[in-house]
Formats: sequence, C-alpha cells, structure tokens
Amino acid sequence: MKGYSSVILDVDGVLFDSNTLKHDNIRKAASEYAEGEKLEEFLSYFIFHNGLPREIKIEKYFGEGTEISQSLLNRYNELNQQTLMTVDMTPGARNFLMETSAQMPVWALSGGAEHEVKALFEKNNITSFFKGIYGGPVSKKEHIKKIPIQQPCLYVGDSKVDYETAQLVDAHFTFMTRYTQFDGWADFFEDKPEVTIIPDLTYFSRI
Repeated sequence: MKGYSSVILDVDGVLFDSNTLKHDNIRKAASEYAEGEKLEEFLSYFIFHNGLPREIKIEKYFGEGTEISQSLLNRYNELNQQTLMTVDMTPGARNFLMETSAQMPVWALSGGAEHEVKALFEKNNITSFFKGIYGGPVSKKEHIKKIPIQQPCLYVGDSKVDYETAQLVDAHFTFMTRYTQFDGWADFFEDKPEVTIIPDLTYFSRI
C-alpha cells in the first residue's frame, strides 16, 4: 500500500461486522439491571463511546467497583463469549490484511476485551498478520503510546474515540462508515478535510 509505513486498525466495525451483535448483547445484559430511561441513557452512552473499554463505560453508570457493575460486566462478557465467534469479517478485510502485512507492520487496536479479540483472530486465522493485538481493559489512548509506529501511519477506525486516538500520534485517520454506530459522523467530520471517509476496506483495493 503506497504512501504509508505502518497501519493501525480498529476491530469492531472495521475488521469484523460485530457492532450490532455487541449492541444486542449489552442491551440484554444491562436490561437485567436497569430499565426505561436509565437503560436507554446508558445504552446511548455505551454506543456513542465505542472504542472505550467496557469497564469504563459500565462503571460510569453503575459505579466503580460496585457489585452491579461487576455482575453486568460478567453477563456482557458471557454473552459475547457465546456469540462473538459467529461474526463475519467485513468486505475486503482479509485481502487488505494479506496485502498490507506483507509490506509493513500492522497493529490491531480495540476497545473490546483483549482476550476476546485474540480468540476471534485465532478463529479466523488472521493473527499472523499483526505485529500486536491490543484491547481492553487498557484504553486505546494508553496502548497507542507504546506502539512503535512508523510514520506515515494509517489509522482506520469507525468511532470518535478512534479519531481522537489517531490524533495523539499524528496518524492519518480514515473513517469507515459501513458498520459505524457513530450517528453524527457526517457532521463531526465535515470541517476535517484531512480525514478520509471510506465505506469499507475494499476502498484500498481500488487506489
């Protein structure tokens, strides 16, 4: 891939069509502990902040270190364990990884639990394409400080958190729209012409 020396990729909504499944799982888990307006408020916060570790988002609403937070987290993890291995890779993702990893280092940076991400990669036989696979409970903004990226670096994500994380290391941010849950993305990026907007990873096979 011309023009870059390293690549960072988000996972949910970029490499895998997993955003909807995870939304369903957090709704099921949270509905055991909240209802009505509080439930919808929590879910809106949880989805808007895709890219943040789930522990941070759950504790924001249900208290740091509380029994409810831990129980909700355990239930969400359980639901993901039961269902996550069924999700498909996004269009063009495997070809992108095969071609790009042969040319430069590629890292995966997820807000999802690191053990879940690694298991999903193993199941889909893509682990070998990555120099490193990073996830929660450590935040993306903490992880990226330790990644030995080579500039110019491409960062492909589908959330506001991804954009903010890319800014920390002056990576060229590319926003992928096909599976995003960031409803306000068009307005958010309207005054950011440096950001490339793509539908999915097949975009890179056409340039």
